[in-house]
Amino acid sequence: MQKSYRKNIRRDFRSNLNRFLSLFGIVALGVMMLTGLVSFAPSMRTAGQKYYVQQNVFDLRVLSTLGRGPLVKLY
Repeated sequence: MQKSYRKNIRRDFRSNLNRFLSLFGIVALGVMMLTGLVSFAPSMRTAGQKYYVQQNVFDLRVLSTLGRGPLVKLY
């Protein structure tokens, strides 16, 4: 039983070799892409922060719908 099962697995693997290789290639590409994104994200974050500091970009913009001008009395 065990010997015939192993033979059957080997036979299936040999007959579907292209399918297994393409599946392995797709998985390898996905792993490489995810690894690259995970390792590249912190450096992109620090580069973005440096750019914002150099360009003097505001961090938060607050808009109000209470009045037209910037100085509105609320009382």
